[in-house]
Amino acid sequence: MDGPTQDIMVATRRQTVRELDTIAAGARAFVAVNQAGLLFTLLASPILFSVLGVARTAMACGLAVLLVSAAGLWRFCDGSAIRRG
Repeated sequence: MDGPTQDIMVATRRQTVRELDTIAAGARAFVAVNQAGLLFTLLASPILFSVLGVARTAMACGLAVLLVSAAGLWRFCDGSAIRRG
């Protein structure tokens, strides 16, 4: 999902493909979106656990990851996004 390998590839691409004046704004947006996702997760998980239970919540999260991954593959499977820069 995420980790050092993904961070290295994204940071390298961000610094070599983008204009110099957009690197800082892009990095700030990346951090802001990640933190917003973490906040949403921390607020939503107790509600989901109480409504669905732990097992169903874990299954729903797994399904969400699968759907987002499939959408990413569908969107970027031909590699055109990489060539566009």
